[in-house]
Amino acid sequence: MSRLAREIGSDFHLPDRSAISAGSGAGRVLLSKGVVLCASGRDALHAAILSLRLTPSDEVLLPSYLCEDVMIPFVERGVRVIFYGVSSCLEADWEDIRRKVCPRTKALLLIHYFGFSQSSTITFMSQTYPEISLIEDCSHALLSRRDGAWLWGGADVSVASLRKLLPLPDGGLIARRPKCVSGGAPVVFRRSLRHGLFVGCRVAAAGLKGLWLRYPFFPKRLFRRLFSWSEGLLSASPKPARMSCLSRRLLCSADLEAVIATRRRNYAYLLENLQADETVRPLFPHLEEGVCPLGFPVLATDRDGLAQALIRERIYPPVHWELPRSVDRREFAEAWSVSDRILTLPVDQRYTLEDMRRIVSVLRSYREVPTE
Repeated sequence: MSRLAREIGSDFHLPDRSAISAGSGAGRVLLSKGVVLCASGRDALHAAILSLRLTPSDEVLLPSYLCEDVMIPFVERGVRVIFYGVSSCLEADWEDIRRKVCPRTKALLLIHYFGFSQSSTITFMSQTYPEISLIEDCSHALLSRRDGAWLWGGADVSVASLRKLLPLPDGGLIARRPKCVSGGAPVVFRRSLRHGLFVGCRVAAAGLKGLWLRYPFFPKRLFRRLFSWSEGLLSASPKPARMSCLSRRLLCSADLEAVIATRRRNYAYLLENLQADETVRPLFPHLEEGVCPLGFPVLATDRDGLAQALIRERIYPPVHWELPRSVDRREFAEAWSVSDRILTLPVDQRYTLEDMRRIVSVLRSYREVPTE
């Protein structure tokens, strides 16, 4: 395979000005009544905690399969975190939830993993524990639909990071049901220099990456370092903060239907052409109607070997996720089993079917190499 093959994966670069000015404006549908735009998914979670008036005397149930960024806002606000189990297909363990619920349990958070719905858990909780507030993390499923409607909005509070699916410098979303708006605390945003520096750093990094993709005459470490610095600035900035004006403009110009169609097409191609076996198999072997996938997650017996094979061909698959150490390996063995084997193949709107063919070719070559 050519060493000059283009890079697949990693951080978004910003769209050029012509794409912004020619945008369909479809992104405005995310600005519906009850939706509040904030700086990041972490800011949205902080806003949800404040809105629900969660205190250090309260407990929140979190899925055992999560990234640390989901857990940190609750820890920083002093809310006690209790994990509940998930299956090898990342479905919530309802019996474990029953065991964990107690009088101090005030909220439960669920995650729509990789764009696939966990709405059955919302139904279970609303019928079994109506007094417990439901928070759904739609960062992977911001553009997924169920029965023609956006997937998010099914719980008391919905949060999302917009940067997972769209090329925005910053961006998060919180949507609350009317009863939570009337009975909860108002969302009060904070301004800070750090947030402004975070946005500026992201814009510079994304701009440099876009330039490098066209004219790779300078080292990648320049924009990689800026991306890394920006995340440190985000972590240190006061929360919650509002989304920047630039990201709001980019969101309003986004062609969401084109994004959804491309991601579904690429996912379907990999699903059709990936011959699943125990070496590499898809975590979600069916692309349901309405799903807009984050990526194409696979479980590999030799995850590190597969990642190296892909990276050698300039394909960069993220790991969603390395679990926090506070998730007990013995109690949550199924969650750890997924975490130890998972890779996410990129299928986003930047890539064509030719890019998907490259990924399939690398997977086939990887399988043909005999293992010792």
